[in-house]
Amino acid sequence: MNKPTAQQQQWVAELVKLARLIVAQDPITYQVDSTVQVQQLAQIINGYQRLARAALAKREEGEPPKYVVHWSIDLWADSPEQAAQEALAIQRDRNSIATLFRVEAPDGSQTAVDAVDEKGNPR
Repeated sequence: MNKPTAQQQQWVAELVKLARLIVAQDPITYQVDSTVQVQQLAQIINGYQRLARAALAKREEGEPPKYVVHWSIDLWADSPEQAAQEALAIQRDRNSIATLFRVEAPDGSQTAVDAVDEKGNPR
């Protein structure tokens, strides 16, 4: 594992400091200041997430980037297993119109992608 950068070390220090403040405060102070602290903590966490995504996006030369593809469906079933089997059947049905995916890029951006055109042909 690589040595943490100065920015990473600063984020960790700020996280620890905020966590100690939140734990140590009395309930009245906590109610007054908690919104600001939570916002600061969220900014620090977002910074870490961006850094992690950038690190994950790094890849060997010539290797394509890694995308996370999500497909979801709401189903009513008697069990989780039955719901999974029904979802699998829908995915495998050549005539299915369940072809919309949410694709997350290495930088965290998300795009909706319909895998087929209006005639049902793969794009």
